[in-house]
Amino acid sequence: MADLPLVFCIVLNWNGMRWLDRCLVSLLQTDYPNFIPLFVDNGSNDGSIEFVRKHFASVEILENGQNLGFAEGNNRGIRLALKRSADYIVLLNNDMRFDPNWCRALIDVAQSNPSWGALGAFHRDYNDSRQWERGFAELMGRDPSFKQGLITGNLNPIYQTNWVIGAAILLRVDVIKKVGMLDPHYFMYGEENDLCRRIRFHGWKIAYVRDAIVYHHGGFLSEDKQRERLIWQLRSTMIYYLKDPFCLSARGFWRSLRTALSAKRITKGELSLYEVIRCWIEVVLMSRSLLKRRYLEMFSPQDLPELKRIF
Repeated sequence: MADLPLVFCIVLNWNGMRWLDRCLVSLLQTDYPNFIPLFVDNGSNDGSIEFVRKHFASVEILENGQNLGFAEGNNRGIRLALKRSADYIVLLNNDMRFDPNWCRALIDVAQSNPSWGALGAFHRDYNDSRQWERGFAELMGRDPSFKQGLITGNLNPIYQTNWVIGAAILLRVDVIKKVGMLDPHYFMYGEENDLCRRIRFHGWKIAYVRDAIVYHHGGFLSEDKQRERLIWQLRSTMIYYLKDPFCLSARGFWRSLRTALSAKRITKGELSLYEVIRCWIEVVLMSRSLLKRRYLEMFSPQDLPELKRIF
């Protein structure tokens, strides 16, 4: 194992005990020998921590004590992995199970070419009844052969893309040190898109790996909370446009405003005008902080040591 890269597999949890047995049993059956499973809990009150401590002694536990959201919750785990000299970090959702070869497939591709900054697993339905296609819309638009490959089952080994689903994403540690971690301005949704965009901005490539198979339920945090989910998505979309390093900040601000003013969600009855305006005001109030972070993320903490604390 000394010659194999050390991989930290971070499973973020918030009141997801119903998923943990299948998730962690499956994770521990991973056939890659040099990995450390790290269970990061965002202040659960459903007995999740006690369950893991009792039934999975080999899984390390990091207690955040409160719900920090997807970005900062994972960042706590990433910081620990960096202190422990990880070579790669994988972010995982808890409503998943894994093909035994999933991790080795990702590492093999990452090791074959250092230009891959982030790699995503291929998602199938949790019960393996169909290909889980949510999140692949960007890839379908980018590569016409991908949809045909899904239909025929004749997929390419690697598909380059602009971003991958954050529920199972492999990150190089040297990339994290260069571009920073997940942006805690996002509480839910959009964090991986933002991170992948920064990775591309700094010159690395991103891809899905066909042989890295995971089985994902998806969306369980949003059951019976459809309206709340839409608000978080709208908020994250506005933040995403405002932070775009590939365009002038004024253009990003206009795209963010246009998203808020879009009547689509209102006319469909998904959100009220009050909810949209409140969301926009919240983003405007944090715009100074967002634009500052946008500027800093265009550089590197390695090149600007005095700015490391920002990340």
